[in-house]
Amino acid sequence: MKAVIKAKEQAVAELNEVAKKSHAMVAVHYRGMNVSSMTALRSAARKHNVYIKVIKNTLARRALSDSQYVGVVDKIVGPIVLAFSMEDPGSAAKLMKDFVKDYEALKVQVIGVESGVYPASALSKIADMPNKEQAIAILLGAMQSPIRNLACTLQETYATLVRVVDQVAKQRESQQ
Repeated sequence: MKAVIKAKEQAVAELNEVAKKSHAMVAVHYRGMNVSSMTALRSAARKHNVYIKVIKNTLARRALSDSQYVGVVDKIVGPIVLAFSMEDPGSAAKLMKDFVKDYEALKVQVIGVESGVYPASALSKIADMPNKEQAIAILLGAMQSPIRNLACTLQETYATLVRVVDQVAKQRESQQ
């Protein structure tokens, strides 16, 4: 009996640590998935640095109640898989978006991003968010654009001045 309680306490502690380190979480119903489908999901999750856990709801509620996902605790019902994004906030949502297309047994229940709680309908929006590298590229492009425009404007001013001086010189030569 004590071994069972210890195992449950350890599972709660482990899930709580993962939740505290993660950036986002997706809770998904998995009823009706076969073993090969679940294996494919776990394999894809490892490739995308997404932590996958199948855990009883009462244990999940205990683990999540002491994390930034406290808002999703009331929305967890039925047999669920919890997917945590460990690096990129959108990686769990992207993974689940891809798998929901292929496996109708998966039904997104709730999404947690940092301390926000989102319904299943927000999956596409969260999955389509740019990752860190894409966001940096967008930011650098936005920062670079005004500088580029200023440089072009300054260069064009000098080019216009040179053309005007050249035209004036040609006119003076033709007048003489």
